[in-house]
Amino acid sequence: MTEAFTLEVHEPFSTFTEGAPTPIPFVIDGLLPKAALSVLGGKAKHGKSSMSRCEAVAVAKGQSFLGRETEPGEVLLCSLEDPRPHVDNHLALLGYKKGQDRRIHIVSRLARDVTQTVDAVGKYLAQNPDIKLVVLDTLGKVLRARDSGNYDEMLSLCEQLHLLARETGVHIQALAHCKKVQHDDPFDNFLGSVEIRAEADTNVVIYDHRGKRLIKTETRMGVPWDDPHVLSADLETIGKTQMVKRFYLGDTTTAIAEQETAAQEKNTRRTVKNSIVAALKANGGDMVMVECFDSVIGKQSLKIEMRDELVAEGVVAVEGVAHSKTNPSKLRLLRPDWSEGLVIANPTPASKRDLLTHELDEATARLAQVEADRATVSNPNIPYWTERVARAQERITQIEAEIAATGTEGACVN
Repeated sequence: MTEAFTLEVHEPFSTFTEGAPTPIPFVIDGLLPKAALSVLGGKAKHGKSSMSRCEAVAVAKGQSFLGRETEPGEVLLCSLEDPRPHVDNHLALLGYKKGQDRRIHIVSRLARDVTQTVDAVGKYLAQNPDIKLVVLDTLGKVLRARDSGNYDEMLSLCEQLHLLARETGVHIQALAHCKKVQHDDPFDNFLGSVEIRAEADTNVVIYDHRGKRLIKTETRMGVPWDDPHVLSADLETIGKTQMVKRFYLGDTTTAIAEQETAAQEKNTRRTVKNSIVAALKANGGDMVMVECFDSVIGKQSLKIEMRDELVAEGVVAVEGVAHSKTNPSKLRLLRPDWSEGLVIANPTPASKRDLLTHELDEATARLAQVEADRATVSNPNIPYWTERVARAQERITQIEAEIAATGTEGACVN
């Protein structure tokens, strides 16, 4: 006979310590909480597995990931698609040092039944309590759903992974494929039921938009990136295989749009100026102003403004009398060799040094925020806070060393 279900009821603030809120602990600060589930989605060959291995090495080394602190710990890397030699080669490229860094446990096969997988992983985590992050690559090969579009079935399957994370205190990240046809909301691209998105505490998606590879996050707990960022990478070839050596965050889509708008406005202005000069050249160097303006496309106010700029630059001169029928206003070309090129928005990707400098600014701001948060608690000297401050300071030192070693290296490859 099944035991009757009873409610477990808690009083508000029962999780507080000495009346103060208990900070949510993270494996990757503000992104991957402990005792939580996340989904990293993207189309095939978009870099999901590479990113998960970058996360794994960052956690094993206690280094930051995409500018966010990590809590050092061991990692269970369930790589169910990539062959082990490829995984090993990539870990080596990422600088993982076996015996020196915290252990990365590699698994290449799981049960075809999710309940058996959950039991096996749970037992292994109990035997290896230093594991902080579990990567499941991919979610489809873990769940083995009969119908991935069925909400009830996916709820039952995904919930088992979520409960495993909560019971063990680790963060479980599952990699999911995305649909070929993209939705306006990139998180709706996860292949299968909307339950996948709903169940996860954090969702990360990699997708292409207008020729750029972007990354976007949403979180139940933590701090998501407000806008999608351009995702850039350093690539290196090992044997005949190209691998990601490091990921970088570039500009946000909002910043790019602002740059493009500013460039478009400048180009419109320059086009009008060039058109005025071209019309004068085509007419022997001088022209009645009204006729010149009529031959140029654009608003009248902008034509007048660009004429005044050309006059100020000594390119053209205004002659004649306004509104005169016998001696109308004319434009005379003084510098027939003058030309002004168009503006190119985002001509090159940001250099590695620029990205590291931006990362240093963020790390410095994070340290200031951690110290400010620490000052508000009743016991700021507990290990949680001293370790967070120490990790933030260590990351600043690491970035400064990387900037010093970068010199004048070229731009990252998108």
